[in-house]
Amino acid sequence: MPTVTILGGGYAGIRATRRVAEKLDKAWNIQLVDRGVEHQLITRLPEIVGGTLDPSRCLIPYMRLVAKRVQLIRAHVITISPSLRQVETSIGTLTADSMLVALGGTANCAGIEGAERHALPVRSVDNALEIHRRVQFCLVAQEEVRVVIIGGGYTATEVAGALIEWRRGLERARTGKTLAVTIVNDVDRLLPAGNQRLAEVAERVLSDKGVAVRHRAPVTQVETNEVRAGDVSFPADIVIWAARSRASPCVDDAHWQLGPEGRVVVDNYLRSSYEGVYVAGDAALAYDYARDVPTAASAQLAVQEGQIAGENMAADILGKPRVEFRPGVLGEALLLGGHSGVAELAGVVLTGRAALATKHGALIRYLARAGGPRLAADYG
Repeated sequence: MPTVTILGGGYAGIRATRRVAEKLDKAWNIQLVDRGVEHQLITRLPEIVGGTLDPSRCLIPYMRLVAKRVQLIRAHVITISPSLRQVETSIGTLTADSMLVALGGTANCAGIEGAERHALPVRSVDNALEIHRRVQFCLVAQEEVRVVIIGGGYTATEVAGALIEWRRGLERARTGKTLAVTIVNDVDRLLPAGNQRLAEVAERVLSDKGVAVRHRAPVTQVETNEVRAGDVSFPADIVIWAARSRASPCVDDAHWQLGPEGRVVVDNYLRSSYEGVYVAGDAALAYDYARDVPTAASAQLAVQEGQIAGENMAADILGKPRVEFRPGVLGEALLLGGHSGVAELAGVVLTGRAALATKHGALIRYLARAGGPRLAADYG
């Protein structure tokens, strides 16, 4: 039986799997390969860090997201041979007639001494839980826990908001405990890939809540109890890495044409340089021709890439025209702890409850499209 294989069950992989299953008849075997059995809502990880969300609400079983005919394969991807469309996994070799690589990314601490050893990434539910537990442990032993967040993007900003809200809860409960939260950012503003006005409002909200933000401070070293940016030192009991990322190590070899951050260069149909092999999500370096910039690695764009990749994989098989990938950012929304939030829609910046409603609405739309109203009700 001819086979379509999708590697990775993240935002791009799930959307592509659903699209392929809609387009192809049952003569085709469709495989979804992932090391876990659940789709993770990565955009909600900061809420787990802050202790305001049960982790189970970020873990959706794949069987609730894809058609019954999809073969779910739980395995670790070890190596990919794109010219052969073969994958070496922890349970054996898989060969595909059409393949999508959507394995996401990992933290990229390269070149920063001690970062990989001492800084905690925020890439999965397990990562977020580990950070939360470390903070809890430190709060038992000391009155003030100093948390340094390296990075100034969406994850760093939301994690800072979640932690500072945790601090406010400690203060309201008069526990005698507190958190000192510092963002150390190597560029001149938060959210460098996003709307500048949104970034300014987000920074003001965080600063008013007590987050210290340090710009133009490229980190050079991470130690057990401090972060160094050149001659400047930031004391730290916990260091969180929310800065650069890179594509999965599975595509980090000589087989692929790679761009910055180890992402695979794809054309405007999301095809790699190998016949029948597509790449989407954080693993792909797609291009936004309208803005004349490479696309950012984000959940919103990963969903769009998954849709187009799935459409084009089916088009190749059915002999139909492919569709070009034309990214469109529908807006941005961030939770900053409690009832604080910022959002941008059509150039208008929203704050407070309006921003929170925008963020929640985006989640509900995603869930409804991924699994229907029941899924949205269960996980929204």
